[in-house]
Amino acid sequence: MPQHHVLLFTTLGHRDIEWDGQRLPDDRFRSVCRELHEQVKADPATWDRLAFPVLSVVLDWIVRRTRQRLRRSDDAARKALHLTFYLVATSQADPRFAETDTEPLGKLVEDWLVRQRDRFGGLAVKSWRFQGNPAAFDETLAFFRARLASVPSIAAGGDVVVNATSGTPALIFGLLVGLEPALPETTHVIVVPPGAERPLPFALLPELRRLQLLRDARTALLRWEPALAATFLADAQAPPALVTFTRALAERLAFDFSAALSLVDEVIATSTGQLRQLAAQAQAELLELERAAARALAAREPLPDVYPLLLREVWQSARIVWEQERYADFLARLFRLEEGALRWAVERFLGIPTGVEFGHGGRAFALTRYREALRNDVALRTLAERHRIDPDRPPDRHALRALLQHPSLGQEATVRELLTASNQVAALTPLRNASVVGHGFAPVSAAALDQKLAEAGTRADPLLLLDQLARAVGIETTSLPAEPWRQGILHEIERVERAARGT
Repeated sequence: MPQHHVLLFTTLGHRDIEWDGQRLPDDRFRSVCRELHEQVKADPATWDRLAFPVLSVVLDWIVRRTRQRLRRSDDAARKALHLTFYLVATSQADPRFAETDTEPLGKLVEDWLVRQRDRFGGLAVKSWRFQGNPAAFDETLAFFRARLASVPSIAAGGDVVVNATSGTPALIFGLLVGLEPALPETTHVIVVPPGAERPLPFALLPELRRLQLLRDARTALLRWEPALAATFLADAQAPPALVTFTRALAERLAFDFSAALSLVDEVIATSTGQLRQLAAQAQAELLELERAAARALAAREPLPDVYPLLLREVWQSARIVWEQERYADFLARLFRLEEGALRWAVERFLGIPTGVEFGHGGRAFALTRYREALRNDVALRTLAERHRIDPDRPPDRHALRALLQHPSLGQEATVRELLTASNQVAALTPLRNASVVGHGFAPVSAAALDQKLAEAGTRADPLLLLDQLARAVGIETTSLPAEPWRQGILHEIERVERAARGT
């Protein structure tokens, strides 16, 4: 015969026992429960004057549910039902509050349950004694979290029931939230109203988990981790358009503007209200970024106007990975921003392209106009010879810095500012080359970055250099360009949370 296992967790309170139909006095609750325990041991007939109104309703409900689920006779259902009963009672160390404790009640309930054995095929009673302050939420949470490992897994087809009727609010909170990681989604949280013959079930745990997933999504966004946030939102069954827009933000931060644009198009087609307005604004930004990236990739002539928009995304990415303490990634982006800024300056002020073309076999060559400029312009040719620049090779950071020393640029404040920052960034080259973003495995930390800059005799810090490079290109460094996206998503998550809480 198949067995039906049930785990029942309950906190105990003063409502859980009656003597001759009356509740016990609150100011002598512990003492009276002890006296009654002695009486029932001395005279079993005393049990007839005792009642456990809440637990009786709970047990009747469990027996009735088992009989209905198994669709067997009462006797067969009784033999199949195996109940493990967890009693949570209080026993405070502070004598001032000892009379409110429920530990003696727990002993009475244990003996009473033994008298109910004929209702179950198997019955096990386990007692958890809470010795802290039952009004302290942090203490109750820690108590139950410490017992997570002792909660057995429920067999397939079994039930987990949490009776949240009695005990202090903090104790019930600790039970629900503390044990939540070990409780299945199908857990029944029940409350027995005064005088009721049936408990009221609540789908509380799924809602608690949903709210936690929404909080986790918010936390992930605050750390600029939209891909993770989208996963949490999907698990929380947030509106699909919100999940999609969060994924679009992740694609933008990964520089896949086309993928982000496709997702945003989907949001516009399936959403309304503020989210749709935000997606429409994002669509315009992404279209501009997508065009700029395509133009930069195909450029054979100087296109300095496309650089600031794209480099702003690089600057943003560097800022984000710095906040996330991903310092090797920051270092890679710092050098990428420096190189992009140097290319912008060469194209902007010298009017020569800095891109790459590929010959047979995939070999990279400098663009024709670049090669011609280095051979035909006397000043550029002189700089190329002095700094040993090969005109046929695509320009690297060394070549770009050398070209910006052209005599005609001596009075350009932007170029001077850019070269100053670039020379300071150069002090980090050995660290980059030795790290995982270069050619080795040397660790990169904030302290290591500061140390390298200090050794080079500069007072600049990494973020200052990053912003200095960005400002030289004309990038506004007071806020991240994707911040309105993030704020909009956070606002939508808050709306979903309010709806989930019914507020």
